[in-house]
Amino acid sequence: MLFWVVYSFLPIIWIKDFSAWAKMYIFLLSGFITTWYIGLYFTSKNDIINALKVVELLSVVFGTIALYEIFTGNYLFLNEGSLGYYQERSQLISTIGYRVPISVFSNPNNYSLFLLFSVFGSLGLSKTKKTKPGRLFSLVLTLFFIFLLIATQSRAGFIGLILGFTAYGFILIKRTNAKNFWKIILLFVGALFFAIPWLNDNFEMFESLITFNLNASAGSDAIRLNLIRNGFVFLINTFFLGVGLGNIEYYMANYGIFSTSGITNIHNWWMEILVSSGIFVFVFYIYVYLKNMKRLYKFSLLNFDKKMQHLSTIFLSFWVGFFVASIGASSLMYNEWIWPVMAIVMASINLYTVKN
Repeated sequence: MLFWVVYSFLPIIWIKDFSAWAKMYIFLLSGFITTWYIGLYFTSKNDIINALKVVELLSVVFGTIALYEIFTGNYLFLNEGSLGYYQERSQLISTIGYRVPISVFSNPNNYSLFLLFSVFGSLGLSKTKKTKPGRLFSLVLTLFFIFLLIATQSRAGFIGLILGFTAYGFILIKRTNAKNFWKIILLFVGALFFAIPWLNDNFEMFESLITFNLNASAGSDAIRLNLIRNGFVFLINTFFLGVGLGNIEYYMANYGIFSTSGITNIHNWWMEILVSSGIFVFVFYIYVYLKNMKRLYKFSLLNFDKKMQHLSTIFLSFWVGFFVASIGASSLMYNEWIWPVMAIVMASINLYTVKN
C-alpha cells in the first residue's frame, strides 16, 4: 500500500485530469491509513471476530433495505440517473424471480461483492461465536446473504460465490484427509435434487448468469471487452507506467478507439490497477495477493488454533471468489468498504503468521 501511494505521484507528470487524480488519490490514501491502523491495532483473534460481527450487523441492515426493495420496488439510495431505470422497471426480476436488490451500493455488482464477503464472514462466525443461538443465527444469515447475492443477478458475484464454496469444500476435504468427502458428495447430490427441477424451468436465465460472450459484437459483454481493449491501448501509450489514478475515465472518453457506448469506467478491478497505476504496482499487487493466498491455504490446514484455522478457511474462500467477483463493479477504488474489509483479512494473516 505504501509503495502504491508513493508511486501514484509519478504519473502526475502526464495525467490529463488532475481533479479526478486528486479525488482518487484521497481514496487510496484513506485505504492506506485504514489498512495501517487495522494492522497495527488488531492484535488478537477476538479483534478479528468482533470486526466480523460489526460487518455482519451492517450486512443485516443493508439486507433489510434490500428486502424492502425486493418487495416494494422502491429504491431509496440510487442516484437520479439509475433511479429512473429501476423505478420505471419496478417489476424487473432476477434469475430467481425477484426484483434486483441494490441496497446502498449504487448498483447490483457492487452489492454482490459486498454480499460475497458477508456470506463468508457470517459463515466464519457460525463456528467462532460463543453461543449456539449466535452460531445458528450466523448460519441463517449466510443463507440469507446467498439468496440476496443470487438475486442481484451479478454474473461476477455468482461465479465468485461458486469458486469460493469450491475452495471451501476443497479445504474441508484436504483437512480431514477426505473423511468428509462422502458427506460433501451427499450434500451436493441433495442440492442437485432440489436444483435440477428449477434449472429445467429456468435454464436460459441460469445460463445468462454464468456465461460471458467473448465474441459479442453488441450489448454489455461487447462493451466490457472494448473497455479492456482500450485499457491496453492506453497502457501501451504510457509505456506501461499507467495513465494515473482517476484518469481512465478521461482517456476512455477522449482517446478510446473501441466503442464503449459512453461507458468510461473500466469495470474490472485488475485492469483498473494495471491501466491506472502501471505494470509495477500491478505485478506487486498480484505478488502480495498470491503470497497471502498461499499463507491462508497453509493456515487453513494447520491444526494449531481451531478458530483461526476456520477464519483462514473462510478468508481464503473469499480471496478466491474475489478474484472473479471484483470484475463486476465499475470501480473499486471509490468503494470505501473494500479497504477495511481487505485489511481485516490481512490482519488475520499477520496475526497467524506471528503466532506460528
